[in-house]
Amino acid sequence: SAVAPASRSRRLAFAEADERHWQLHDGEEDLTSMRRGWLTSFARASLSAGPADARLAQLLCMLRRRHTSELLLVTIAFGASDGLLSLAQVWGTVIGESEQPRLPAFSRKRVRGAVRVLRELAALVDLDDESGLLAGLSWLEWASGRSIAAASFAQSALSVRPDDSLASSVAWLVERN
Repeated sequence: SAVAPASRSRRLAFAEADERHWQLHDGEEDLTSMRRGWLTSFARASLSAGPADARLAQLLCMLRRRHTSELLLVTIAFGASDGLLSLAQVWGTVIGESEQPRLPAFSRKRVRGAVRVLRELAALVDLDDESGLLAGLSWLEWASGRSIAAASFAQSALSVRPDDSLASSVAWLVERN
């Protein structure tokens, strides 16, 4: 679960892209377009080239916000299902307390691809400032069956932000196997 930092010059270049994104960001796109864009970003063909800094900065922006981070994670895992807009239904299904309809088909390949991209992103930022990224990595690692990495990222996220509900949920799930 360790992420080696990128070179100082690479981190500085990404910091500039991240700052440009924040300065130019004037709100979210419509939900459907945003989710389709994410699915395109995590498609096999897109992943082979590696996402550009601008796309990584956009992903980081989404992971910094609770609603969009959950929406990003369920979209990566389950596609752009209109009925699945947060992790609440996923948690209910996993814990067995949900009477809701079954979850859409899960894409382990897309989840593993997203883990690679988010690890690349983690190498570019100061992780002590990015609990959302750490929590997102913890959930994706858990969803792909890598509990040890999930627990490590969840604990890292909780050390940065002790009230992070996503990281707390992942830590709880890992403890109960």
